[in-house]
Amino acid sequence: MMTVELKVAAHLDPQIRALWETKGPVTEHCGQSEHSAPQADSRSAESSCWHFRNFHYHEATGPREAVSQLQELCRLWLRPEIHSKEQILELLVLEQFLTILPVEMQSEMQQQRPQSIEEAVALLEHLQRESGPARSGVRRLGTCDVQ
Repeated sequence: MMTVELKVAAHLDPQIRALWETKGPVTEHCGQSEHSAPQADSRSAESSCWHFRNFHYHEATGPREAVSQLQELCRLWLRPEIHSKEQILELLVLEQFLTILPVEMQSEMQQQRPQSIEEAVALLEHLQRESGPARSGVRRLGTCDVQ
């Protein structure tokens, strides 16, 4: 993983490279949709996603630089030169889906690391069947609940 990150960091502008090198270890899960990608590429994608999601405005000298750095970090994560539009959408939707889950489900999903939306949905359905309807995070309205 370190050699992949060093190769990626070598192509960054100096400020993003400094950001890349000063951030701590990757602890937050970010989606990766390519099933056949080597593990190092998957970790690099997760690292790139983490850097994109954890970039802060104050790390840039102004709004134009902040947008420029976000664009570059986004390109590193989504890699439009090798991913199709459908794959990029899958990555974005998977990331947002995992983000909106209840906290207890997020931790379980981070351990499983689903690689696609379909895998994430199937995994959640399995977890819900194991733990019952109270765990689903969805409150179903009954006839008594309608006003």
